[in-house]
Amino acid sequence: MSLAWFDHRTLLVCNVLVAILFSVLLLGVRWTYPRMRGATEAAIAFLICIPGGILMSAQTPTTHPILTVFADCSILIFYLLCYLAIVRFLIVPMSRLAWIVTLLSIASIAFFTFVHDSVIARMTTLGLSVAMLRLLTGITLLRYPVQRRLMRGFAAFMLLSSLIAFRNSYATALHGKAASFYPRGHVASEILLFAIVGFSLTGVFFLALFGDELTEIIGRRAQVDPLTGVLNRQGINVRFAAELDRATRNRLPLSILLIDIDFFKSINDTHGHLAGDKALGQVTLCILNEIRAYDLLGRFGGDEFMVLLPETSSIKAIEIAERIRSAPSKTSPMTLSIGVAEAILHERLATLVDRADAALYDAKRNGRNCIRTSR
Repeated sequence: MSLAWFDHRTLLVCNVLVAILFSVLLLGVRWTYPRMRGATEAAIAFLICIPGGILMSAQTPTTHPILTVFADCSILIFYLLCYLAIVRFLIVPMSRLAWIVTLLSIASIAFFTFVHDSVIARMTTLGLSVAMLRLLTGITLLRYPVQRRLMRGFAAFMLLSSLIAFRNSYATALHGKAASFYPRGHVASEILLFAIVGFSLTGVFFLALFGDELTEIIGRRAQVDPLTGVLNRQGINVRFAAELDRATRNRLPLSILLIDIDFFKSINDTHGHLAGDKALGQVTLCILNEIRAYDLLGRFGGDEFMVLLPETSSIKAIEIAERIRSAPSKTSPMTLSIGVAEAILHERLATLVDRADAALYDAKRNGRNCIRTSR
């Protein structure tokens, strides 16, 4: 089927409209969450395509050469910035080849505009450079160790579009007409149609990528206690359920500690809530300093903390609990009461927590500043 009947300026205007749409949406992402890695580069990429597309659609044989170079280079810079956005988002090293390809292409476009005017050579150079940047983008996504379906799909599209760009550059060199300000015919129409599809898919990819990241960030924040910076009750329960399931499946020991600050209410009543908040922070640091890297700490509620001890028997848990109990006395008069419970095979989460809570209550009833183990 021939694509030559499409009006090229209409297709270029469509590209401009797509660029406006996604630049506004990506700027919205950048405004909503300024720390989103890569959002700035992605938004600028689409913004640059707006004047570039307008200039390209308005080109005539008498268009100033500088405007011609800018219009052509805007496409190249778009793919460079998209590559930079992905590199920044993934926090991976950038290939120097991207800069080399971009700089050589800009120099070549300038040469074939100011020194030796050749539309076909210029378009062929641009197509080859775009193909290389697409190829680098696809390879970068595929090499990232944590793969998502979205990333794999876009990587496949980038690699496919790279092959198409190589083929179109070859076709432009063979069938383009140097007398025209833009090569006409089915090759040019196909390039412009594919550009609209490519712009749209690229914009959708970035929006989906940033959307997924924002969802994860919000989810993580929802499970963190803002005062102490450790997991809140929801967060520790989620991890607790996962660890208990793992311990049951693999028949591994699992113990938990419930820790309560003795006479915490009197700290609030006597010294104020700011002093209470400071006490919570101090206890959090004391606990973190005494547990292992793979143990989990959460604020279970009020002045009560829970520590998950994976692959730990009650005997080892008591040793860790004793270190935690004695830690605050080194820097403050605060004391801690601790209840210890080891999971029984196929025991429900609520039952294990109840046993640890009963042990904690036993510790408080027996004078506080001590450790008791669940029976």
